Amino acid sequence: MSDSRSLLSVGLDVGTTTTQVIFSRLNLQDVARAGQIPRINITDRKVIYQSPIVFTPLIDADTIDADKLNEIVRGEYASAGIDPSQVETGAVIITGETAKKKNADEILRALSGLAGDFVVSVAGPNVESLIAGRGAGAAEYSQKHFATVTNVDIGGGSANSVTFQSGNAIGAAAMNYGGRILEVEHGNGKVRHIAEPAKHILKDINLRLEIGELVSLEDLRRFTDRMADMTVELIEGTSSPLAQKLYLTPPVGVSGKGSVLMFSGGIGHYYYKPIQINSVAEVTIHDDVGPLLAESLRKHSQLNSY
Repeated sequence: MSDSRSLLSVGLDVGTTTTQVIFSRLNLQDVARAGQIPRINITDRKVIYQSPIVFTPLIDADTIDADKLNEIVRGEYASAGIDPSQVETGAVIITGETAKKKNADEILRALSGLAGDFVVSVAGPNVESLIAGRGAGAAEYSQKHFATVTNVDIGGGSANSVTFQSGNAIGAAAMNYGGRILEVEHGNGKVRHIAEPAKHILKDINLRLEIGELVSLEDLRRFTDRMADMTVELIEGTSSPLAQKLYLTPPVGVSGKGSVLMFSGGIGHYYYKPIQINSVAEVTIHDDVGPLLAESLRKHSQLNSY
């Protein structure tokens, strides 16, 4: 190949709660010295289109609507003014609870024709932790400042923690909780869905909730405060009886206690951009408890001591 080449790439992030499409222009260059085996590196990356973040379409609580997802992604191709034939490479990353849905293969089938050489991956919990930590800038910050940095990425159904030391990952772990494991209707404050990990948390705090039942702000806060407790265990690698039921991986071997702490994901958004919460209606703007979980994290005494 020539010394340098430009490629159009697409990245599709299909998560528990949200989906996003990003188109990038990649510059590739042979960085090997003359006479050596070619070594191709990405020397520059420019985002040329970033779609709005949309809810991942579901047929029911356990089934992704692959055809609707295909429509959404094709619509973003049209909005970007890009024909699938122009895209030479790309990646579909399926994460969180979405990766465990029964029709994950259908997602891959529906999206398979939208790029040339597609890399398709159902990201395991540790891989998801690393992707999130690097994407959030934790690895880069750790390297530039010779610091130990822990990034916790919390979405709708999973929480992924990774600790970097001088840019190198030294530990990662994940738990099965997030802002959407308990769904509450925004309009009337009634419980709409209780995922299995939410049932474990509710039992732990002795709180009984039923589908269709009205829930109070006080009870929701008890629920999200307990998830904040689990975040401490996730970072530090401890294993209370509740934590043992929520871990998706073994506990982290190297504790992130005392490190620089960063948050990313949907909950990270509300952690850094909090909203006023004085009612159930203000909590459930997305029909879940995400904003309140972010508040519980911000106010948690142990997390504030990092």
